[in-house]
Amino acid sequence: MDIESAQIMPVHVENQLVGFIGVVSATKNKNWPSYSDGLLRILFDSIFNAKERGKTYMMLDNTMHLYRSLFDRSNDAILIHSSEGTIIDANRSACKIIGCSHSDILSMKIADLYPHESEYMAQSQSAIQKTLNEGSTRFESKIKHMNDSVIDVEISSSVLDKENSIMLSIVRDITERKSSELELENYRKHLGEIVDQRTSELQTANSWVSALYDNAPIGIGVLNKDLELIDLNKGMAEITGIPRENIVGKSLFSICTEESSRYLDSDLGPDIHEKQFSTELHWVCNKKHICIQFNSQPLGLKDSPQKVIFTAQDITRRKQAEIALKDYADQLEKSNEMKDLFTDIMRHDLLNPANIVKGFTDVLIKKEKEEKKIHFLSKIRDNTERLIDMIENAAYLSKLESTETLELQKMDLGRILTSCISEMVPLAENKNMDIIHDLQQPYPLKANPIIKEVFINLLSNAIKYSPSESSIHIGVQENDSSFKVMIKDRGSGIADDDKTYIFNRFNRAQKGSIKGTGLGLAIVKRIVDLHGGSVGVEDNPQG
Repeated sequence: MDIESAQIMPVHVENQLVGFIGVVSATKNKNWPSYSDGLLRILFDSIFNAKERGKTYMMLDNTMHLYRSLFDRSNDAILIHSSEGTIIDANRSACKIIGCSHSDILSMKIADLYPHESEYMAQSQSAIQKTLNEGSTRFESKIKHMNDSVIDVEISSSVLDKENSIMLSIVRDITERKSSELELENYRKHLGEIVDQRTSELQTANSWVSALYDNAPIGIGVLNKDLELIDLNKGMAEITGIPRENIVGKSLFSICTEESSRYLDSDLGPDIHEKQFSTELHWVCNKKHICIQFNSQPLGLKDSPQKVIFTAQDITRRKQAEIALKDYADQLEKSNEMKDLFTDIMRHDLLNPANIVKGFTDVLIKKEKEEKKIHFLSKIRDNTERLIDMIENAAYLSKLESTETLELQKMDLGRILTSCISEMVPLAENKNMDIIHDLQQPYPLKANPIIKEVFINLLSNAIKYSPSESSIHIGVQENDSSFKVMIKDRGSGIADDDKTYIFNRFNRAQKGSIKGTGLGLAIVKRIVDLHGGSVGVEDNPQG
């Protein structure tokens, strides 16, 4: 169709050309009036608004659908209600938390959800009023479940429609969180109690340390890096006889004799801040010489790493007693009373000093270069070892005598004897002696491993007292419930008068040049007695 005339107008939306709108005539050619532009504009706006309104309705519908989906699927309970408490809508989570159906919950009031205690009812009214005044509020409370249990919740309320006083409340179950908070609070209280207890214990310990420091029967002091006394207890003042205020700030060298000062300066001074020291020093206090057991230990404090704590014990009387004891030992050395002295020595703990002597002697031997001095030091060490053996054997016997029972276990007597023979073979070979046995293992019995000491002692005696190039015979005789072990040697024999006491301590039938403490057979008898056995000596008819 041919167009006689037309009016076309471009259409712009947000400054962009989106199309054209126009009117055409197919019958006549005419001049279009000026208002026709406005009519076309109105026509476009109507079309455009209708289209946009459709979009808006569609978006609104989608929004409502999304809102409803979020409303129903929320893990928190959501309630829409009026300010008077009428519940208008509720989601699925609200029904689950409260424990009722959707229709049941819509028939309830907000006040019905709270426990009946007055504090919760008042809290509910206050929260509604605050929400209306401020637009929103958040608080913690409790709500009831239909099974009569009470749930801890956190409620966030806000105004949806202020004109109609419509509100939205989100209710979150915080039961687990409250339980965790309670556990945490209890744990904090428990930690607080522990801290208080430890603090009290620390305070008590500090008071004890302070009391010990002040009232210790020995001197205690602290030295700085220059070995000056910066603190000391009452014991130090008592030992030195010098008032505390007159000794603090003085050098440790000032109260030592020249000999001790030289030792401190050359041997102890450089390393006293690095390691422990224990030595004897001589002090001059009020013109009187005293002997001091000095022990020091670096404090190792971060703020003062070069401080040293020390103890000082007056051992003057002990040293005098040691000198007196030595004099007494010299007097008794020629008499038969050595065993009584040995007992006295044991009572006065000579084992530790003897070990100390041996230890320092070993150190000196390693450091000494002069052969003559090494020889003398070796003599000291050998004699000290012999002294230690005596002390240990006597202590061992004393321990056995105080023991009532032994713990027994299944053992093989044959293996025990074989082991003892193996250990004594070198000693026998030194005298060209043979140890002959015919052991038919096993010999099962119940014994304590200490039984080995019996056979070691007996074999050792047999070797000592038998002539060279002789032989020793060992046999086992099995009885009904016991074994008899026989050790035969070629010794000179024991007189009948001596047989009654050779198993007593410090007694030997023959002395001569044979070394020994006189305790071996006493130990043998005690061990055998503890096993419920017997030990004796018989003449060997074969010589």
